[in-house]
Amino acid sequence: MAPTSAVSLRLFLPALLAAALAPPLFAQSMGLPPATFKGPGKPPPVIPPPQTATITNGVLSVTINAFGVVTNVEPDGFLPTFGPRIEIVPTVNAGSTSTGLPGGATAPGIVEWYGLYYELPSGDFAASACGLQQDWTTTRKPIELVGFTSGPDSATTITKVDGIEIRTSFSFAPQSDELVIHVDLVNTGAVEVKDILYSREWLVNDPRATTFPPEEAMEVPPAVKGVHRILLESNNLKPGMKDGTTLALAPIGTKNLPLAVDVPLVKWTNAT
Repeated sequence: MAPTSAVSLRLFLPALLAAALAPPLFAQSMGLPPATFKGPGKPPPVIPPPQTATITNGVLSVTINAFGVVTNVEPDGFLPTFGPRIEIVPTVNAGSTSTGLPGGATAPGIVEWYGLYYELPSGDFAASACGLQQDWTTTRKPIELVGFTSGPDSATTITKVDGIEIRTSFSFAPQSDELVIHVDLVNTGAVEVKDILYSREWLVNDPRATTFPPEEAMEVPPAVKGVHRILLESNNLKPGMKDGTTLALAPIGTKNLPLAVDVPLVKWTNAT
């Protein structure tokens, strides 16, 4: 597995919706039971979280499912600002094996996954969350949904696996048209989690599709042909600790972007 030093990333300022909400309000908006109920009669019914949400800044419209996986980007798709400039565009008949959508859907959409590779005292593990298609490998365990909330231009989702909480927020960079994905990993378990790699992955029609950065690619199983994958390394997480990073994706046609960069976007920030 990879060493535990954090990768250096370029700074963006995503809106962290989760941090701004008080716990009881956040629980209600996520479709979770309130922290406390005070009043006569039975507690109010729990409202299930929405299956998807579409957020927009007037330039990009991004549809996200409850697990925090992008399922569509309009008008043309987007491209990562970290690594090779691979265009991620809607795939025809993308939703034939979807998560949170009826099977057999024929509308075009973005085929995306995210993954988590990590080590526990009991061994090495891999997990994933799916969007419009099932995972491209059968070796990763499914990530579980905790909750999901959204507004006109932002969304936040919380998922978990093996005591690791994955908090993902989507917003738009105020100084550009880029979609900003901020991820916090929180160890809510009783044991230390080591050698953590977080990935965003897309099905693309580009022969340059790869796993980036190459030094991290050696630490995980190879992806199948046509999957472009970005890996971000986290610090080790002792119980109660968290680490965070940010990835930005620009609208297709964005000017003045180099063909590739060798540094990610925002360093993992460690906090207890």
